[in-house]
Amino acid sequence: MKTKSIFNPTARALSLVLALTMTLSVTACPTGDGGSRGGGTVAQNHPRFAYVANAGSDNVTTYSIDPTTGALTEVGTEVAAGSSPTSITVDPSGRFAYVANINSNNVTTYSIDSTTTEVAADLAPFSVTADPSGRFAYVANQGSNNVTTYSIDSTTGVLTEVGTEVAAGSSPTSITVDPSGRFAYVANINSNN
Repeated sequence: MKTKSIFNPTARALSLVLALTMTLSVTACPTGDGGSRGGGTVAQNHPRFAYVANAGSDNVTTYSIDPTTGALTEVGTEVAAGSSPTSITVDPSGRFAYVANINSNNVTTYSIDSTTTEVAADLAPFSVTADPSGRFAYVANQGSNNVTTYSIDSTTGVLTEVGTEVAAGSSPTSITVDPSGRFAYVANINSNN
């Protein structure tokens, strides 16, 4: 495992990930109230953060989100990611962030306010998401046309591959899980799936 410095002050997760372009993904995270984990409420005046995966510069940028206007302000410095990071997600607890790196065939795990690790992925991981329970992460692998499932260690955030890959059509580029955690949906570039 490869350890890196982390990219942000304390945070809690919003369960919303917005893909801005094929080479840019952003996820937002509000600062917590100090006691609740996932599903808890967040005070209106707490700062929130957005994380952006920058495929062109192989890093992740952190922005604070103004709670009144929604304006973004860059905070801290960029943190190195793998080669061509294309997707980022934060687990429901707000403790871990995961970045899919399409050209280095791995997923970087960031422990928010701590260290990071990397886990090997299949060919060209293009999108990553965590399920609402925070127990599993799913990676759409564009180069191998499948989805890999990982269990999430609740203490360290480390990903461990579980089961076998699931076929996902031609060139899967995005994956998301419904709020119940029962269904995963994959978007493909080269098929009608």
